Amino acid sequence: MRRQRKIQIMPRGSSKSKKLQTDSATSALDIWLSRISQISQFGLFALTVGVFYFTVIPLYKVAMLEESIARRELELNETNEKLKAATLDLETKGRELYERDRQEIVEGIAYVAPFCSGLMEPPKTGAPEESSELGDNILKINSAQCLRDRVKESKSEEILSPADNSYLALAIDNIVARLEKAQKQASLDIASLPERAAKDPSILAQKGFNEEHLENLLNILSPGFVNEEVAQKAAIERTQTEIVFDFADFVQKEITKLRKIEWPDSKSRI
Repeated sequence: MRRQRKIQIMPRGSSKSKKLQTDSATSALDIWLSRISQISQFGLFALTVGVFYFTVIPLYKVAMLEESIARRELELNETNEKLKAATLDLETKGRELYERDRQEIVEGIAYVAPFCSGLMEPPKTGAPEESSELGDNILKINSAQCLRDRVKESKSEEILSPADNSYLALAIDNIVARLEKAQKQASLDIASLPERAAKDPSILAQKGFNEEHLENLLNILSPGFVNEEVAQKAAIERTQTEIVFDFADFVQKEITKLRKIEWPDSKSRI
């Protein structure tokens, strides 16, 4: 027997209902997809704005700040260089001014040399019994004390640095010691000259051209006027005068050496 197919006949109303349900589901899905798409676009826009606001803008601000800092650093470096140059120039000017003042102090002290030697001391004009012996006008000056007084008047302690003031004081002490020794020796040589000359006439100073010419003239005008005693006395006085002026010259040379003093800082720059 042939199997008969059973054909189930669906009613038309049922098929139409299913189609409507399918269309309704598709429409709802499209709506949700559209909404999701819109939400996604808004989210993407919000994300873009967020990234821009929280990343790009801060980075731009940081870059601008770094550029501003770099520019300020450049300006600061230029200002520092100018300040260093100005400071160095000021220090140089100050140093030059100090060295000039220091040299003026030394020149002022050295200026006293002829006075401390006695050459600039005016001669006495008292009565004959009060007149000084030969050379006393020079040797009566205490050269060492004269120099000390001048140094005190110069107020070097107020102007010079402690190191320079100590160095100057040492140089003055050395000069003072030599002056005291030389003055004592000159006084002793003058006082002992007659006795020493009696034993050794060769220590007496030789006659100068003018003195010898004058002596010859006196012998012509008055033979025998210049005898041995007079000649010996004249030779002693001539030698004493030479000792006196040698001492005065020594004093001036010693004091004027200060003009060529080599300061410690000058030595370090050589």
